[in-house]
Amino acid sequence: MRILQVTDAQTWRGGEEQLFLLIQGLQHRYGVDTVVLCPADSPVFQRFQAAGIPVEPFLTHPSWNPLRARHIARRIQALSPDLVVAQTSGAHGLLVFASHLSRTFPPLVVHRRRPSPPSFWSRWKYKTKKVSRYIAISHAVAQTLIRGGVAPDRIVVIPSGIPIPPNPPLTRKELGLPEQSPVIGTVAAFTREKNLFFWLEIFRHVYKEIPETHGLIAGQGYLEPMLMEAIREKGLEGHLRLAPYRPGIIGVFDIFLSTSRIEGLGTAMIQALAYGVPVVAPRVGGIPEVVRHEETGILVETWDVQAFVEALLDLLTHPQRRHAFGEKARQDASRFSIRHTVDRTYQVYREVIGR
Repeated sequence: MRILQVTDAQTWRGGEEQLFLLIQGLQHRYGVDTVVLCPADSPVFQRFQAAGIPVEPFLTHPSWNPLRARHIARRIQALSPDLVVAQTSGAHGLLVFASHLSRTFPPLVVHRRRPSPPSFWSRWKYKTKKVSRYIAISHAVAQTLIRGGVAPDRIVVIPSGIPIPPNPPLTRKELGLPEQSPVIGTVAAFTREKNLFFWLEIFRHVYKEIPETHGLIAGQGYLEPMLMEAIREKGLEGHLRLAPYRPGIIGVFDIFLSTSRIEGLGTAMIQALAYGVPVVAPRVGGIPEVVRHEETGILVETWDVQAFVEALLDLLTHPQRRHAFGEKARQDASRFSIRHTVDRTYQVYREVIGR
């Protein structure tokens, strides 16, 4: 089986990590050959190339130049894959457009990770018969596809996966964190949808109640300078800091706090489960499919700072309860093994190409 995976991502986030793990798993378990078509100036191209995964560059600007779709159609004809897979919304549109420029076109599968409904201008690509299957990472995402006009029998729900067991946890000494102080942390892109200024305000209130608490936000993004300024203005320097993401960093948290406004599933929260870290998060998108309320964490029903603060203080001041949640989380993480994700995705790919 030869697969062409297409993405127009210009950053490396959870979706790109999932694609990387999927390609490795498909090759290792089933001998699937994969080529990735992506922007040459992206971290996706650089990281895949460094890992020895075949990559092909495509035109990136402007996004809807007909020449770009024609270029992709020609690359598909030259590579002759058994299946073409769109990993992003932009790639979805480009591949549907490219399919109309070719006399013959391989079967097309679309991976969908966001629970935001299709916009008025993008509904056309969801109504086309060119897509054989949609793979949604959660039931929440599947429901948005259905509301956008996709027939339920064309949708398969396959959750994201992570390696089980996860990477060895980092140590607090490596990160300059006190050994005995409670640590509230998160992993997130520094973007508006992650709602990190709200996160800072929640932490400020917890810090007032338990001054030995430390906070760590791991990630990167365009909001970093503004977040640094907000930390200074709130007087949280020395107790709350930003850091680049590193594998194993979630293992130093006592509680994982998410304030994301929109979440298809939440791979970082799945990692928290695997490390035995209970999660406090809003009940939005696919998060309730990851976090079991009052078992592996607490789901907050309202966008109220005090509601989040009370959930965090409850776990911080009741260590036995927190540890019980963490143990249950560790056991529950097996639902999200990357092996399950790879196996189920392979079955969908085989069904689509008729093998």
